[in-house]
Amino acid sequence: MTQAFTVSEEGLRLQLWVLDILNAISFTLLFYDYFITLEAEVTRFWQRGRKTTLASTLFFTNRYIALLGNFPVIVMYFCCHQLETFHEFYLCFTQFLTAAILCLRTWAIYGRTRKMGIFLLALVFTTLALALFGTLHSLHAPDKVGSQSIYIGCVSPKGQIQSIGFLIAWGALAMFDCIIFALTMYWTWGHFKGMMGAKISRQHRGLSAVRILLRDGTVYFVVIILFNIANILTFAVGNMYTRGIASVFGNMYATIPPEGFS
Repeated sequence: MTQAFTVSEEGLRLQLWVLDILNAISFTLLFYDYFITLEAEVTRFWQRGRKTTLASTLFFTNRYIALLGNFPVIVMYFCCHQLETFHEFYLCFTQFLTAAILCLRTWAIYGRTRKMGIFLLALVFTTLALALFGTLHSLHAPDKVGSQSIYIGCVSPKGQIQSIGFLIAWGALAMFDCIIFALTMYWTWGHFKGMMGAKISRQHRGLSAVRILLRDGTVYFVVIILFNIANILTFAVGNMYTRGIASVFGNMYATIPPEGFS
């Protein structure tokens, strides 16, 4: 608790203001994305007679868990109810759903081979295990403070020992994203070069699809990795009020896959 008093009142107000702005932007983008894609969802997924598949189940689970599961998070940040534990496990769950979707896509573009399937399963469950270990460590850390009501809304200070758990969890997610990004770009670049050597008139549609995958995939993963790095840096060098300040925005973005990965 000694570190809480090393931050000036003016500096603390600024840090909390930045946190509230980032969270407000995150929730606004989440609901905005939902409504602008609702028509496409109804057209593609709500057709009568459409079969329920693993992909569609993951899509609906990720979409509506991200939408409805954030209402308690909004309450936690702006009404200061004690929902911090829910938030941490909610982050793990939504990240697991996102990882499952990305693994399913990666497995599909590699031809659904057995070796790739086993590798991706091992990757996602290793990442999940590390994330849960880090989360449990943070929840039982001796310097855990919990949510505090201060100024407008509330804040959740994080101690140095508690931050070690978050470093493990976000480090595991960063590792996962880098591996999936490398696998996707390796496949995409190989097919892109192959199609460039073929006749464009015959391969135009496939070439366009690969270009979209390469473009949207690059942007999507670069942003996710940057937010993971930002979170890791805040936990490593930030104070107890700035640690994890980008967690909500990063998690929100991760649950919104790009069009090229749809």
